[in-house]
Amino acid sequence: METKTKLLPWIVTCVGLSAAAEVNAQPTPTLKRLEGAWVPDGARCKDVFFRQGTTINFARPGATTRDGILVAGTRIRDPKNACTISKTREVGETQTLLLTCFSGLLISKISFSIRFQDEDTVVRSLSDFPEEKATFRRCRV
Repeated sequence: METKTKLLPWIVTCVGLSAAAEVNAQPTPTLKRLEGAWVPDGARCKDVFFRQGTTINFARPGATTRDGILVAGTRIRDPKNACTISKTREVGETQTLLLTCFSGLLISKISFSIRFQDEDTVVRSLSDFPEEKATFRRCRV
């Protein structure tokens, strides 16, 4: 259950939701910095992702045990969901993101904040529960 809780805010990748989302977010320097493949602390990149030419893919799309996140521009996805970053707000080193997500049946909005610890480590906290944090590492696939 803890893994689902950690990933829920990230588990949204809006691959085809531009029509459903109010896409006000433009790729900011922070969003550009966030682009790539990410796994939670403790997960192994090679178990989650593989490279096919210039594209990074999930090793087993649809598998609920895969914890990875792919970020490209204003889109975020995990093996089962797709989201579009609808809005962003930056306060100091913290960026708050509002996502419009599609899970196959439902469209929902999720908000969370991110803060970079270094170039390859980001800390995500839930907007309503800032004490709930998760650390993600960038994968060099």
